[in-house]
Amino acid sequence: MLRRLCGKTAGAVRDAWGAMRMKKCKALSFLSGIILFITASMHQVDAEIVNYITNDSFEEDAAGSEPSGWILWKEGAEGNCRVDDSTGFKSAQALCIAGVSNVVYQYTIDVEPGAKYLVEAYCRQKGGGKTQMDVRWKNAEGKWTLGELKVIAAFKPFDGPWRKASARVTVPTNGVSKMTVCPIVKEQLSTDDRVWFDAISVQKNPPSIPNQLPKETTYILPLPQPETISAGTFDLSQREVLSTLRLSTFRYKNISADDAEKKMKEMRDFGYNAILTEGQRYLFVDKAEHPPLGGIQIGSLPFSENVRNTKIVVAACHKYGLKAYLHLTGNSVADYFAAEHPDWMTVSLKTGKQAKPVFTLLFACFNNEKFAEEYFRRLDFLIKESGTDGLMVDETSTMIDACGCPSCRKLFKKDTGFDLPEPGALWLDDLDSLLYKRFLAWRIQQYKQVLQKIREILTKHKPDGIILGYYAMPYYEKAWADHGMSIEMAAECNDIVGWEINKKEPTHRYWPNFLANLKLIRGASDYKSDSIFFIDYFKSYEERYYVWLLGLSQGSYQYRRDQPADMPLVQWEMNHEVFLAGLRSAADTAVFISGRNNNLIKNPSGSINRQNSFFAVCNTLTMARIPHKVLTDKDTQAPGLFNKTKTIIMMNSGLLSDSEAEIIRQFVNDGGTLISSAETSLYDENGNKRSNFALADLFGCSYIVFERKVKKSFIFLQIHAVSLLFSFEDFLLLR
Repeated sequence: MLRRLCGKTAGAVRDAWGAMRMKKCKALSFLSGIILFITASMHQVDAEIVNYITNDSFEEDAAGSEPSGWILWKEGAEGNCRVDDSTGFKSAQALCIAGVSNVVYQYTIDVEPGAKYLVEAYCRQKGGGKTQMDVRWKNAEGKWTLGELKVIAAFKPFDGPWRKASARVTVPTNGVSKMTVCPIVKEQLSTDDRVWFDAISVQKNPPSIPNQLPKETTYILPLPQPETISAGTFDLSQREVLSTLRLSTFRYKNISADDAEKKMKEMRDFGYNAILTEGQRYLFVDKAEHPPLGGIQIGSLPFSENVRNTKIVVAACHKYGLKAYLHLTGNSVADYFAAEHPDWMTVSLKTGKQAKPVFTLLFACFNNEKFAEEYFRRLDFLIKESGTDGLMVDETSTMIDACGCPSCRKLFKKDTGFDLPEPGALWLDDLDSLLYKRFLAWRIQQYKQVLQKIREILTKHKPDGIILGYYAMPYYEKAWADHGMSIEMAAECNDIVGWEINKKEPTHRYWPNFLANLKLIRGASDYKSDSIFFIDYFKSYEERYYVWLLGLSQGSYQYRRDQPADMPLVQWEMNHEVFLAGLRSAADTAVFISGRNNNLIKNPSGSINRQNSFFAVCNTLTMARIPHKVLTDKDTQAPGLFNKTKTIIMMNSGLLSDSEAEIIRQFVNDGGTLISSAETSLYDENGNKRSNFALADLFGCSYIVFERKVKKSFIFLQIHAVSLLFSFEDFLLLR
């Protein structure tokens, strides 16, 4: 049985991302939808504009006061909004908004139906948050109308100079007589996150505006030659680089300054703006003569030589305006190191012996004080000496085999009051065991603390240093058990999150799941980062070209491996970065997936995997061309859900806290649509089963029993002529 609760019918929305198409496999055309992602440019305000907004530059207001003529809507009490005289674009003053969760200013003017208007605003941003300008419509009585026809002009999310957003709009003719211009700021985390608005204007019947794109509507690859590129365009802030990330690896051992500079100039001319070092991940080589290294440690230099050569590479990157990020390993260690320091190594909870290698990797334990102290000492020295801009540190957690070393046992007892059972006990992998669930949550917190310590060391030497992270299987139902991590934790601890992909599935399943995974990465990290990236292992240019297009459709960049054949794609991104930076989904349909739900509730034997339900729904929506995004646990833990989406699909999302259930209840009361199935809301946040659904009042039914009446039978659910395969066991049977 499917449950569908409608506060109001969700409106159809055209795809928020725009579209790209191929022409003879070598041409691209950029199309825009009803949501205009018109990002910043550096042009001056036109001299003779007749502006319908009288208080456009806030000159008539005293510093520290509210701007006159503007109406403020503010969610929550935190933050402040005032006129500031410390900076301005047109004059010495500007509207400053700092530390807010959601603020909308409104200025309403009378307009002529069918007439054309140019709306412009200048914005300067410092720190985090999302900034945009909406153009919305009202009728003669001043009531909102035609919400689906609002226009969004987004500012490029960069620190530093003033940026302009603009939109050319035509007033709808069906009952509209007023236009409201709305500068909007969202998701600032502290008062250090600030936005200034100035020179906001509305001009009727504007003159023709030159297109920022070249005259051709189709762009043939290859694009501009390297010599047309100026090094100055690459000397960007960290935020600018992350929002336009063109990242390539560079593998090195002993290298001269001349060779490093020659290579970095080449990378700059290819169009890259960031380099990820490769080949020197491992920090525990202390002599040139040692037993052979394996896996990711191959080629690692002795630590002192590693530092010296890394410093040369970073300096060469900076000479050509490139950011340099160091790719390191955390607690993965060489075989001979493990033999020399057996007491530093992870110990299997299952056997009580040193954990076996995973993907040829052996792991030391960060909870061992001696190993952690030495690792962080070396990391501190490397960061200080090299001058790096940031880090990507892999292997900060053990994999598959959880650690039960003496250090872990001591800390677990201290933190939780519980003793870890001796090897051979039957508590592991038992989701009915409170102890096991406590251990899973504790383990994630331990690795979170490792990442926080890494950030502390980085920012001590590089205050604006950034951390990149990526996740191989963000949807995985045993991620907490096998990886000791969650996608939500990865998004919280990293400045930008990526997805490591591999092609193991059949093609007919692989490509739809590719899009669903990118949406999941965005859903987990959207509150913090405006972009994501992915790592692929495709060898042919044709496959890399295809995944590049799919990635751009989701606002995702690609982590490349110094592949000259990809230069036309990189340069295309560079020349169109103004359109690609800071894209956000405007879909009003969302698919919910919960890491806690997947990892803390036992799935009945024979039932369809929860992760497969997620993929099935996403794939169906994709095939039906219904724009959608993904929500995760973080979204259901904060009020204002209706501001993020209008329809939520929750397939068998059993685990919800009482507060989350109340937030979803408020979402429906606000007019939202909830589509749910099976055991949704039947468990609390710790995976304990309730006697009834927490949302029984919304569902209009009560839980009696979950039965699998039909085994090995399937039903096809038709949605827009697209078949979606479900097991009967994914649905709740009531009697």
